[in-house]
Amino acid sequence: SEAKFRSTVDRLAEGVFVVDPATNKVVDANAAVLTMLGYTATEFVGRSPTDIVAQESPDVVARTVAHIESELTRVGRCDLGRKHFRHKDGSPVPVDVRVTLVPDGGAGLHAVVV
Repeated sequence: SEAKFRSTVDRLAEGVFVVDPATNKVVDANAAVLTMLGYTATEFVGRSPTDIVAQESPDVVARTVAHIESELTRVGRCDLGRKHFRHKDGSPVPVDVRVTLVPDGGAGLHAVVV
């Protein structure tokens, strides 16, 4: 059931958030990523992933997005390795990032695991 799945995802130690690539907005996030980055669900959902990437130039962000899209199309996942996200207070948070396609009923959503 959806409630059981939600409960399981919220108990993960890994931070997980889901992005709708059509809008480039976060549509869901688990408790771990919210705690890691200092946001409430209300504050985090609706943000663009670029809002939480620490100090990368627009060119770097554009290249990274193109790489993610290419890898998702090719193999269904993209390991970005070590990146820095930005905590709500502005401090950098080192994370290892993997982006995957949400299968089947995910309607093209991207899951980001950190």
